[in-house]
Formats: sequence, structure tokens, C-alpha cells
Amino acid sequence: MLEKVFKLRASGTSVGAQVVGGATTLALPAFLTTTITGYTMEMREGNAFAFISCSFLKLAMGHGKKVHWLLYLLSVLFILRFVFLRG
Repeated sequence: MLEKVFKLRASGTSVGAQVVGGATTLALPAFLTTTITGYTMEMREGNAFAFISCSFLKLAMGHGKKVHWLLYLLSVLFILRFVFLRG
């Protein structure tokens, strides 16, 4: 599956990955999840941010109908959690 998302390239001593085609809506939330999890040191914060960013990016890129309704429901619940139950 990763070969569909990333095109790996090696040059000299460094190895890099390039996002292929429409996989941006999958790769960017994954990157943001690891970043947020690292900054907050909380797995639940990173996962919540992944749900919110994935659903937002799918809507923004015009792929909203391809997403299961449960992802939107969980995103709304996580947003409500951040607004009302911060802590």
C-alpha cells in the first residue's frame, strides 16, 4: 500500500519520499498526526487531529462523497470534545 502513496527515491546518502497523485489527502493527515502526537505527547490528541484533518481535507479536495459518514461523525465529536471538554 505504501508504494501507492509514496514514490521512494534514493540519492547519495539520503532517502526521500514524494507524495504521488491524489494521495495528499492520506499523507498529510498522517504527517500531521505524528507531528501533533509528538508535540502534545498524547496519542488521543494525535488521533483526534487525524480524524478532523482527514475529513476536512477530503471535503476541501472535493472527495467528500467517498468518505464514510462515520468519519464525519467522529470528527464532529472530536471537535465538540475540544470545545467543551478541553483537558
